Amino acid sequence: MEVYASVYVLVMLLLSLLAFPLIIIRLYLRKQRDYKKIQWLGMILNFINKIKVSGLLRGRVSLWYHEFYKIFITQKILLVLMIVAGLQIFLNQPKDHMVASVDDYFFRQYMQKLSGPLTEEKLQFIQSEKEKYEELNTTYLKLLSEGKSSFVLEQKLKPYQAFQWVQERLDYLKKNEGAYFIYDRPYQELTAGRNHKNDAILAFGYILLLILCVAGIFGMDYQMQLNHLCSITYRGKFQQVFIKIFYGFLLNLLLSLLVYIPFTFKIWNSYHMEQSTLEYPINSLPYLSHLGADITIAQYLRLVYICRILYAVIISLLIFYLAKKFRNTLIVIFISILIFALPISFLLVNEKFIDLYYFYSPILGNLLWRYDGKRILVLGIIYFFAAGVLLYNIFIERSKQA
Repeated sequence: MEVYASVYVLVMLLLSLLAFPLIIIRLYLRKQRDYKKIQWLGMILNFINKIKVSGLLRGRVSLWYHEFYKIFITQKILLVLMIVAGLQIFLNQPKDHMVASVDDYFFRQYMQKLSGPLTEEKLQFIQSEKEKYEELNTTYLKLLSEGKSSFVLEQKLKPYQAFQWVQERLDYLKKNEGAYFIYDRPYQELTAGRNHKNDAILAFGYILLLILCVAGIFGMDYQMQLNHLCSITYRGKFQQVFIKIFYGFLLNLLLSLLVYIPFTFKIWNSYHMEQSTLEYPINSLPYLSHLGADITIAQYLRLVYICRILYAVIISLLIFYLAKKFRNTLIVIFISILIFALPISFLLVNEKFIDLYYFYSPILGNLLWRYDGKRILVLGIIYFFAAGVLLYNIFIERSKQA
């Protein structure tokens, strides 16, 4: 709870710091006499004049401030970010003692004891446990043959299923050089070890928010045909487009943090994960054995996160392009949802056709790294080329009008 509260306070502080200059600009640009009746506003304005902050604004209008105000304040995106932050903190509260079953509880105990690389001491421990359970099983079967039972023996044999999983993991480590013992259930939540449901839920929310927030960045100007007015000016020809794209990428980054970081903290705190396990080789997770021992779990998680952001950048560029072509924000939102969000929503119901989501694998993150290197490279080239074409088309109209 303390971690979530700290994150929320930090996000609110950053948003407040971003909003404060805009409030001051708005107060300054409006007629100053409208605020003379409000004492505290007059004091703020006088204070600004004394420290000569207003001198930075007088006589010029910053295009960066103007676009920031139009995107984050006029379009209420700053408010959306604050609401999303609050909801994410509320919905991703950590749950203590997240254990799937009794067997999983005992398996976790074993893995915590064995955590790390395979050593001779650990082999001896596993061998002693094996001999112990063989003796207990022999005694228990003998009692059953005599028509007797023993509550004490049953309790001692409860961890036996978990120990069999330990033996399976030992066999896996022997076949995969560099792999470590690790309790991988929390990482299954973060890396789609069992299914892609979590990835689909987060990707759907991320894409939907991105579409709703980004569609208006260019959409408003094109819909109201303000782009014709701006494109004849020196700064409106290229600088304004660059600033809009920059704020689009900034919004993309903020949304990714608000969507994925709270969920990660929830899993981390719920399972009380040890930070040292992040430096274990990625092939310590059996379902990612094909990636080898050259990268760590932490590096893999960063790669997944970067791929999601880069894919969202492609979505943003396509939305900018659609805004230029259709000049209607509602149509842009509808088409974008149809192309990007709706297919992801099908995964929430059934993963039967997960193999058809090759082109959506970067936003799902973990699905991308289930493919071999050649397919990942081909997908990267396709999207890199697409990003170049979209950027060219976004800027080309302004250069023609210049």
